[in-house]
Amino acid sequence: MILEYIKLFFTEAVKLFFEMAPYIMLGILIAGVLHVFLSKDFVARHVGGNNLSSVFKAALFGVPLPLCSCGVVPTAVYLKNSGASKAAVTSFLISTPQTGVDSIAATYGMLGPVFAFFKAAAALIMGMAGGMADFLLEKRDKTSTPAAAVKPSIEPELLQTQYPGFFGKIKEIFRYAFFELLDDIAVNFIIGLAIAAVISIVIPENFFSSSFLANPLVSMVIMVIIGIPMYICSTSSIPIAVALIAKGISPGAAYVFLVAGPATNAASLAIISKALGKKTTIRYLITIITGSLLFGFLMNMLFTKLGISPFGAAMNQVQGEKGLSPFIIASSLIFLAALIFLFARRLRAKLKGKSSDCCSGECSHNQESDTVVKMTKIAIEGMTCGHCKANVEKALSLVSGIDKIEVNLDDKCAYINGNFTVSDAEGAVKNAGYTVIESAAK
Repeated sequence: MILEYIKLFFTEAVKLFFEMAPYIMLGILIAGVLHVFLSKDFVARHVGGNNLSSVFKAALFGVPLPLCSCGVVPTAVYLKNSGASKAAVTSFLISTPQTGVDSIAATYGMLGPVFAFFKAAAALIMGMAGGMADFLLEKRDKTSTPAAAVKPSIEPELLQTQYPGFFGKIKEIFRYAFFELLDDIAVNFIIGLAIAAVISIVIPENFFSSSFLANPLVSMVIMVIIGIPMYICSTSSIPIAVALIAKGISPGAAYVFLVAGPATNAASLAIISKALGKKTTIRYLITIITGSLLFGFLMNMLFTKLGISPFGAAMNQVQGEKGLSPFIIASSLIFLAALIFLFARRLRAKLKGKSSDCCSGECSHNQESDTVVKMTKIAIEGMTCGHCKANVEKALSLVSGIDKIEVNLDDKCAYINGNFTVSDAEGAVKNAGYTVIESAAK
Protein backbone atom coordinates (compact mmCIF):
# COMPACT_ATOMS: atom_id res chain seq x y z
CA MET A 1 0.00 0.00 0.00
CA ILE A 2 2.78 2.46 0.94
CA LEU A 3 4.72 1.59 -2.23
CA GLU A 4 1.58 2.24 -4.28
CA TYR A 5 1.19 5.70 -2.73
CA ILE A 6 4.86 6.46 -3.36
CA LYS A 7 4.45 5.42 -6.99
CA LEU A 8 1.35 7.61 -7.35
CA PHE A 9 3.18 10.51 -5.71
CA PHE A 10 6.10 10.39 -8.13
CA THR A 11 3.77 9.86 -11.11
CA GLU A 12 1.79 12.99 -10.27
CA ALA A 13 4.93 15.02 -9.51
CA VAL A 14 6.63 14.00 -12.78
CA LYS A 15 3.46 14.73 -14.76
CA LEU A 16 3.22 18.23 -13.29
CA PHE A 17 6.94 18.79 -13.83
CA PHE A 18 6.75 18.00 -17.55
CA GLU A 19 3.68 20.21 -17.90
CA MET A 20 5.30 23.21 -16.22
CA ALA A 21 8.97 22.96 -17.19
CA PRO A 22 8.79 24.34 -20.77
CA TYR A 23 6.80 27.39 -19.66
CA ILE A 24 9.11 28.09 -16.72
CA MET A 25 12.10 27.79 -19.07
CA LEU A 26 10.52 30.38 -21.37
CA GLY A 27 9.56 32.62 -18.46
CA ILE A 28 12.99 32.71 -16.80
CA LEU A 29 14.69 33.45 -20.13
CA ILE A 30 12.37 36.43 -20.70
CA ALA A 31 13.07 37.45 -17.10
CA GLY A 32 16.77 37.41 -17.94
CA VAL A 33 16.14 39.79 -20.83
CA LEU A 34 14.17 42.12 -18.55
CA HIS A 35 16.95 41.98 -15.97
CA VAL A 36 19.45 43.26 -18.53
CA PHE A 37 17.30 45.91 -20.17
CA LEU A 38 14.96 46.93 -17.31
CA SER A 39 17.21 47.73 -14.36
CA LYS A 40 16.22 49.10 -10.95
CA ASP A 41 17.83 52.40 -11.86
CA PHE A 42 15.68 52.63 -15.01
CA VAL A 43 12.52 51.97 -12.99
CA ALA A 44 13.60 54.47 -10.31
CA ARG A 45 14.03 57.23 -12.91
CA HIS A 46 10.45 56.73 -14.14
CA VAL A 47 8.62 56.51 -10.81
CA GLY A 48 10.31 59.40 -9.03
CA GLY A 49 7.45 61.88 -9.19
CA ASN A 50 4.84 62.30 -6.48
CA ASN A 51 1.90 61.98 -8.88
CA LEU A 52 -0.59 59.46 -10.25
CA SER A 53 1.53 58.91 -13.36
CA SER A 54 4.30 57.50 -11.19
CA VAL A 55 1.79 55.24 -9.45
CA PHE A 56 0.66 53.84 -12.82
CA LYS A 57 4.24 53.37 -14.05
CA ALA A 58 5.24 51.62 -10.80
CA ALA A 59 2.41 49.11 -11.18
CA LEU A 60 3.17 48.64 -14.89
CA PHE A 61 6.86 47.98 -14.27
CA GLY A 62 6.02 45.66 -11.39
CA VAL A 63 3.82 43.21 -13.31
CA PRO A 64 6.55 41.57 -15.47
CA LEU A 65 9.40 41.71 -12.92
CA PRO A 66 10.09 38.25 -11.39
CA LEU A 67 10.41 39.28 -7.73
CA CYS A 68 8.91 37.36 -4.81
CA SER A 69 7.33 38.98 -1.76
CA CYS A 70 10.65 39.14 0.12
CA GLY A 71 12.79 40.04 -2.89
CA VAL A 72 10.55 42.94 -3.85
CA VAL A 73 10.93 44.71 -0.49
CA PRO A 74 14.59 45.80 -0.87
CA THR A 75 13.82 46.96 -4.42
CA ALA A 76 10.91 49.01 -3.08
CA VAL A 77 13.15 50.53 -0.39
CA TYR A 78 15.71 51.33 -3.11
CA LEU A 79 12.99 53.13 -5.09
CA LYS A 80 11.97 55.04 -1.97
CA ASN A 81 15.58 56.06 -1.30
CA SER A 82 15.90 57.13 -4.92
CA GLY A 83 13.07 59.63 -4.51
CA ALA A 84 9.96 57.62 -5.43
CA SER A 85 6.82 58.63 -3.58
CA LYS A 86 5.33 56.33 -0.96
CA ALA A 87 2.28 55.87 -3.22
CA ALA A 88 4.44 54.70 -6.13
CA VAL A 89 6.35 52.34 -3.83
CA THR A 90 3.07 50.90 -2.52
CA SER A 91 1.85 50.40 -6.09
CA PHE A 92 5.06 48.57 -6.94
CA LEU A 93 4.88 46.44 -3.77
CA ILE A 94 1.35 45.27 -4.58
CA SER A 95 1.68 44.50 -8.29
CA THR A 96 5.16 42.94 -8.42
CA PRO A 97 5.02 39.75 -6.29
CA GLN A 98 1.67 38.66 -7.74
CA THR A 99 3.14 38.04 -11.17
CA GLY A 100 6.35 38.03 -13.19
CA VAL A 101 7.04 36.83 -16.70
CA ASP A 102 8.03 33.38 -15.38
CA SER A 103 4.76 33.13 -13.45
CA ILE A 104 2.67 34.45 -16.36
CA ALA A 105 4.23 31.91 -18.74
CA ALA A 106 3.67 29.03 -16.28
CA THR A 107 0.09 30.15 -15.59
CA TYR A 108 -0.57 30.28 -19.34
CA GLY A 109 0.69 26.72 -19.72
CA MET A 110 -1.09 25.23 -16.71
CA LEU A 111 -4.31 27.22 -16.44
CA GLY A 112 -4.78 28.72 -19.89
CA PRO A 113 -4.57 32.19 -21.45
CA VAL A 114 -7.70 33.59 -19.79
CA PHE A 115 -6.39 32.86 -16.29
CA ALA A 116 -2.91 34.16 -17.14
CA PHE A 117 -4.01 37.47 -18.67
CA PHE A 118 -6.70 38.02 -16.03
CA LYS A 119 -4.11 37.53 -13.28
CA ALA A 120 -1.69 40.01 -14.88
CA ALA A 121 -4.39 42.63 -15.49
CA ALA A 122 -5.73 42.25 -11.95
CA ALA A 123 -2.23 42.76 -10.52
CA LEU A 124 -1.88 45.98 -12.52
CA ILE A 125 -5.28 47.31 -11.40
CA MET A 126 -4.73 46.26 -7.79
CA GLY A 127 -1.34 47.96 -7.69
CA MET A 128 -2.76 51.17 -9.15
CA ALA A 129 -5.69 51.10 -6.70
CA GLY A 130 -3.42 50.64 -3.67
CA GLY A 131 -1.04 53.34 -4.85
CA MET A 132 -3.86 55.81 -5.58
CA ALA A 133 -5.38 55.20 -2.15
CA ASP A 134 -2.00 55.87 -0.54
CA PHE A 135 -1.55 58.99 -2.68
CA LEU A 136 -4.94 60.47 -1.76
CA LEU A 137 -4.72 59.61 1.94
CA GLU A 138 -1.20 60.96 2.30
CA LYS A 139 -2.24 64.12 0.49
CA ARG A 140 -5.07 64.69 2.95
CA ASP A 141 -2.80 64.14 5.92
CA LYS A 142 -1.42 67.63 6.47
CA THR A 143 1.04 66.43 9.07
CA SER A 144 2.78 64.02 6.71
CA THR A 145 5.80 65.19 4.80
CA PRO A 146 7.24 63.39 1.79
CA ALA A 147 10.45 61.50 2.45
CA ALA A 148 13.52 63.20 1.10
CA ALA A 149 15.36 61.36 -1.59
CA VAL A 150 18.63 59.83 -0.54
CA LYS A 151 21.30 60.52 -3.11
CA PRO A 152 23.10 57.27 -3.86
CA SER A 153 26.73 57.33 -2.73
CA ILE A 154 27.59 55.13 -5.69
CA GLU A 155 26.41 56.34 -9.07
CA PRO A 156 24.71 53.54 -11.07
CA GLU A 157 26.67 52.17 -13.98
CA LEU A 158 25.38 52.47 -17.51
CA LEU A 159 23.95 49.39 -19.18
CA GLN A 160 26.78 49.28 -21.71
CA THR A 161 29.36 49.28 -18.89
CA GLN A 162 27.59 46.60 -16.88
CA TYR A 163 27.11 44.15 -19.74
CA PRO A 164 29.48 45.20 -22.56
CA GLY A 165 28.79 43.94 -26.05
CA PHE A 166 26.18 41.57 -27.44
CA PHE A 167 27.75 38.43 -25.93
CA GLY A 168 28.12 40.17 -22.58
CA LYS A 169 24.35 40.74 -22.48
CA ILE A 170 23.61 37.16 -23.62
CA LYS A 171 25.90 35.81 -20.90
CA GLU A 172 24.17 37.93 -18.25
CA ILE A 173 20.71 36.85 -19.47
CA PHE A 174 21.58 33.17 -19.02
CA ARG A 175 23.47 33.79 -15.76
CA TYR A 176 20.48 35.59 -14.24
CA ALA A 177 17.92 33.10 -15.59
CA PHE A 178 19.62 29.81 -14.73
CA PHE A 179 21.63 30.80 -11.68
CA GLU A 180 20.12 33.75 -9.79
CA LEU A 181 16.41 33.43 -10.62
CA LEU A 182 16.30 29.63 -10.80
CA ASP A 183 18.23 29.48 -7.53
CA ASP A 184 15.47 31.61 -6.00
CA ILE A 185 12.52 29.50 -7.14
CA ALA A 186 14.03 25.99 -7.25
CA VAL A 187 13.34 24.86 -3.66
CA ASN A 188 9.86 26.38 -3.55
CA PHE A 189 9.11 24.90 -6.98
CA ILE A 190 9.99 21.39 -5.77
CA ILE A 191 7.98 21.93 -2.58
CA GLY A 192 5.04 23.17 -4.67
CA LEU A 193 5.19 20.05 -6.87
CA ALA A 194 5.32 17.82 -3.78
CA ILE A 195 2.32 19.53 -2.15
CA ALA A 196 0.38 19.35 -5.43
CA ALA A 197 1.17 15.63 -5.76
CA VAL A 198 0.02 14.97 -2.17
CA ILE A 199 -3.22 16.90 -2.80
CA SER A 200 -3.82 14.84 -5.95
CA ILE A 201 -3.38 11.57 -4.03
CA VAL A 202 -4.97 12.29 -0.65
CA ILE A 203 -7.95 14.53 -1.44
CA PRO A 204 -10.89 12.78 -3.14
CA GLU A 205 -12.22 13.94 -6.50
CA ASN A 206 -14.70 16.86 -6.29
CA PHE A 207 -13.99 17.15 -2.54
CA PHE A 208 -14.21 20.94 -2.54
CA SER A 209 -17.31 21.12 -4.74
CA SER A 210 -19.21 18.68 -2.51
CA SER A 211 -18.33 20.20 0.88
CA PHE A 212 -18.93 23.51 2.64
CA LEU A 213 -15.96 24.85 0.64
CA ALA A 214 -18.22 24.86 -2.40
CA ASN A 215 -19.37 28.26 -1.16
CA PRO A 216 -17.15 30.70 -3.13
CA LEU A 217 -16.84 33.21 -0.29
CA VAL A 218 -15.90 30.56 2.29
CA SER A 219 -13.26 28.97 0.05
CA MET A 220 -11.78 32.37 -0.87
CA VAL A 221 -11.58 33.53 2.75
CA ILE A 222 -9.83 30.28 3.69
CA MET A 223 -7.36 30.79 0.84
CA VAL A 224 -6.64 34.29 2.18
CA ILE A 225 -6.07 32.96 5.71
CA ILE A 226 -3.73 30.25 4.41
CA GLY A 227 -1.93 32.47 1.91
CA ILE A 228 -1.12 35.62 3.90
CA PRO A 229 1.36 34.20 6.47
CA MET A 230 3.04 31.62 4.23
CA TYR A 231 5.99 32.24 1.92
CA ILE A 232 5.70 30.90 -1.61
CA CYS A 233 6.60 32.59 -4.87
CA SER A 234 4.12 33.19 -7.69
CA THR A 235 5.56 30.43 -9.91
CA SER A 236 5.84 27.78 -7.18
CA SER A 237 2.22 28.30 -6.10
CA ILE A 238 0.85 27.35 -9.54
CA PRO A 239 1.05 23.53 -9.23
CA ILE A 240 -0.77 23.76 -5.88
CA ALA A 241 -3.52 25.86 -7.47
CA VAL A 242 -3.81 23.35 -10.34
CA ALA A 243 -4.17 20.45 -7.90
CA LEU A 244 -6.82 22.34 -5.89
CA ILE A 245 -8.83 23.09 -9.03
CA ALA A 246 -8.61 19.42 -10.04
CA LYS A 247 -10.26 18.56 -6.71
CA GLY A 248 -13.18 20.91 -7.29
CA ILE A 249 -12.15 24.27 -5.88
CA SER A 250 -13.38 27.26 -7.86
CA PRO A 251 -10.99 29.14 -10.18
CA GLY A 252 -11.70 32.27 -8.12
CA ALA A 253 -10.53 30.60 -4.90
CA ALA A 254 -7.41 29.31 -6.69
CA TYR A 255 -6.76 32.84 -7.92
CA VAL A 256 -7.01 34.19 -4.35
CA PHE A 257 -4.39 31.67 -3.25
CA LEU A 258 -2.15 32.69 -6.17
CA VAL A 259 -2.37 36.32 -5.00
CA ALA A 260 -2.39 36.10 -1.19
CA GLY A 261 0.46 33.56 -0.98
CA PRO A 262 3.07 35.28 -3.17
CA ALA A 263 2.11 38.88 -2.29
CA THR A 264 2.50 38.52 1.48
CA ASN A 265 4.40 36.68 4.17
CA ALA A 266 5.14 37.43 7.80
CA ALA A 267 8.78 38.40 7.22
CA SER A 268 8.12 40.82 4.35
CA LEU A 269 5.25 42.50 6.19
CA ALA A 270 7.56 43.22 9.14
CA ILE A 271 10.14 44.81 6.84
CA ILE A 272 7.49 46.84 4.99
CA SER A 273 6.16 48.13 8.30
CA LYS A 274 9.63 49.24 9.37
CA ALA A 275 10.50 50.84 6.02
CA LEU A 276 7.20 52.48 5.07
CA GLY A 277 5.23 52.67 8.31
CA LYS A 278 2.32 50.80 9.85
CA LYS A 279 -0.34 52.82 7.99
CA THR A 280 1.09 51.91 4.60
CA THR A 281 1.42 48.26 5.66
CA ILE A 282 -2.23 48.15 6.75
CA ARG A 283 -3.35 49.74 3.48
CA TYR A 284 -1.15 47.26 1.61
CA LEU A 285 -2.81 44.31 3.38
CA ILE A 286 -6.32 45.70 2.91
CA THR A 287 -5.69 46.16 -0.81
CA ILE A 288 -4.38 42.59 -1.19
CA ILE A 289 -7.27 41.04 0.76
CA THR A 290 -10.15 43.04 -0.73
CA GLY A 291 -8.63 43.06 -4.21
CA SER A 292 -8.03 39.31 -4.30
CA LEU A 293 -11.57 38.57 -3.07
CA LEU A 294 -13.14 40.99 -5.56
CA PHE A 295 -11.18 39.68 -8.52
CA GLY A 296 -11.79 36.13 -7.30
CA PHE A 297 -15.55 36.66 -7.71
CA LEU A 298 -14.95 38.28 -11.11
CA MET A 299 -12.81 35.29 -12.11
CA ASN A 300 -15.66 32.88 -11.27
CA MET A 301 -18.14 34.99 -13.21
CA LEU A 302 -15.82 35.16 -16.22
CA PHE A 303 -15.22 31.40 -16.36
CA THR A 304 -18.94 30.70 -15.90
CA LYS A 305 -19.92 33.10 -18.66
CA LEU A 306 -17.29 31.81 -21.08
CA GLY A 307 -18.06 28.22 -20.17
CA ILE A 308 -14.42 27.14 -20.19
CA SER A 309 -12.49 24.75 -17.98
CA PRO A 310 -10.32 26.37 -15.29
CA PHE A 311 -7.39 24.39 -16.67
CA GLY A 312 -7.71 26.08 -20.06
CA ALA A 313 -6.98 24.68 -23.48
CA ALA A 314 -3.22 24.79 -22.96
CA MET A 315 -3.28 21.96 -20.40
CA ASN A 316 -4.89 19.65 -22.94
CA GLN A 317 -2.24 20.48 -25.52
CA VAL A 318 0.67 19.46 -23.34
CA GLN A 319 -0.08 15.77 -23.84
CA GLY A 320 -1.51 14.74 -27.16
CA GLU A 321 -2.81 11.34 -28.21
CA LYS A 322 0.74 10.12 -28.86
CA GLY A 323 2.13 11.42 -25.58
CA LEU A 324 4.59 14.19 -24.92
CA SER A 325 6.02 16.06 -27.88
CA PRO A 326 9.81 15.98 -28.50
CA PHE A 327 10.01 19.72 -27.71
CA ILE A 328 8.30 19.23 -24.33
CA ILE A 329 10.61 16.33 -23.47
CA ALA A 330 13.78 18.17 -24.57
CA SER A 331 12.98 21.44 -22.75
CA SER A 332 11.89 19.57 -19.61
CA LEU A 333 15.10 17.52 -19.55
CA ILE A 334 17.18 20.69 -19.97
CA PHE A 335 15.29 22.27 -17.08
CA LEU A 336 15.78 19.12 -14.99
CA ALA A 337 19.52 19.17 -15.74
CA ALA A 338 19.70 22.81 -14.63
CA LEU A 339 17.94 21.94 -11.36
CA ILE A 340 20.25 18.96 -10.72
CA PHE A 341 23.30 21.12 -11.37
CA LEU A 342 21.99 23.83 -9.04
CA PHE A 343 21.27 21.41 -6.17
CA ALA A 344 24.62 19.64 -6.70
CA ARG A 345 26.38 23.00 -6.44
CA ARG A 346 24.49 23.77 -3.22
CA LEU A 347 25.35 20.38 -1.76
CA ARG A 348 29.01 20.73 -2.69
CA ALA A 349 29.12 24.15 -1.04
CA LYS A 350 27.48 22.78 2.12
CA LEU A 351 29.93 19.88 2.32
CA LYS A 352 32.75 22.41 2.16
CA GLY A 353 31.23 24.25 5.12
CA LYS A 354 29.92 27.13 3.01
CA SER A 355 26.57 28.47 2.00
CA SER A 356 25.98 28.59 -1.75
CA ASP A 357 28.65 30.59 -3.55
CA CYS A 358 29.92 32.44 -0.50
CA CYS A 359 32.19 32.16 2.47
CA SER A 360 30.57 31.47 5.83
CA GLY A 361 33.63 32.17 7.90
CA GLU A 362 35.05 35.37 9.26
CA CYS A 363 38.15 35.31 7.06
CA SER A 364 39.36 34.13 3.69
CA HIS A 365 42.19 31.65 3.08
CA ASN A 366 44.63 32.52 0.30
CA GLN A 367 45.80 29.16 -1.09
CA GLU A 368 48.64 30.66 -3.17
CA SER A 369 50.43 32.30 -0.23
CA ASP A 370 48.97 29.95 2.44
CA THR A 371 47.93 32.94 4.52
CA VAL A 372 44.72 34.05 6.16
CA VAL A 373 43.32 37.33 4.81
CA LYS A 374 41.33 39.40 7.29
CA MET A 375 38.08 40.75 5.85
CA THR A 376 35.54 43.34 6.92
CA LYS A 377 32.20 41.89 7.94
CA ILE A 378 28.98 43.83 7.34
CA ALA A 379 25.86 42.38 8.99
CA ILE A 380 22.81 43.06 6.82
CA GLU A 381 19.13 43.04 7.76
CA GLY A 382 16.50 42.27 5.11
CA MET A 383 18.61 39.95 2.94
CA THR A 384 16.44 36.87 2.42
CA CYS A 385 16.84 35.40 -1.08
CA GLY A 386 19.09 35.02 -4.10
CA HIS A 387 17.93 38.36 -5.48
CA CYS A 388 19.03 40.01 -2.24
CA LYS A 389 22.43 38.34 -2.41
CA ALA A 390 22.93 39.49 -6.00
CA ASN A 391 21.76 43.03 -5.17
CA VAL A 392 24.27 43.34 -2.32
CA GLU A 393 27.09 41.92 -4.43
CA LYS A 394 26.31 44.34 -7.25
CA ALA A 395 26.09 47.32 -4.88
CA LEU A 396 29.42 46.49 -3.22
CA SER A 397 31.11 45.84 -6.58
CA LEU A 398 30.56 49.52 -7.44
CA VAL A 399 32.49 50.72 -4.38
CA SER A 400 35.96 51.90 -5.29
CA GLY A 401 38.72 49.81 -3.75
CA ILE A 402 36.81 46.62 -2.95
CA ASP A 403 38.53 43.69 -4.66
CA LYS A 404 36.89 40.72 -2.92
CA ILE A 405 33.23 40.21 -1.99
CA GLU A 406 31.65 37.18 -0.31
CA VAL A 407 27.98 37.48 0.59
CA ASN A 408 26.61 34.86 2.99
CA LEU A 409 22.85 34.54 2.73
CA ASP A 410 22.58 32.13 5.67
CA ASP A 411 24.51 34.37 8.07
CA LYS A 412 22.94 37.56 6.62
CA CYS A 413 26.29 39.28 6.16
CA ALA A 414 28.90 40.30 3.61
CA TYR A 415 32.67 39.86 3.85
CA ILE A 416 34.72 42.37 1.85
CA ASN A 417 38.39 43.07 1.36
CA GLY A 418 40.48 45.76 -0.32
CA ASN A 419 41.48 49.40 0.03
CA PHE A 420 38.09 51.04 0.61
CA THR A 421 36.18 53.22 3.05
CA VAL A 422 33.79 51.31 5.29
CA SER A 423 31.22 54.13 5.20
CA ASP A 424 31.14 53.88 1.37
CA ALA A 425 30.50 50.14 1.58
CA GLU A 426 27.75 50.59 4.17
CA GLY A 427 26.22 53.39 2.11
CA ALA A 428 26.13 51.17 -0.98
CA VAL A 429 24.30 48.44 0.95
CA LYS A 430 21.81 50.96 2.37
CA ASN A 431 21.17 52.50 -1.05
CA ALA A 432 20.42 49.00 -2.38
CA GLY A 433 17.50 48.85 0.09
CA TYR A 434 18.99 46.97 3.06
CA THR A 435 19.80 47.85 6.65
CA VAL A 436 23.37 47.65 7.94
CA ILE A 437 23.52 46.30 11.48
CA GLU A 438 27.25 46.37 12.15
CA SER A 439 30.61 46.25 10.45
CA ALA A 440 33.92 45.10 11.83
CA ALA A 441 37.28 43.90 10.64
CA LYS A 442 37.63 40.17 11.12
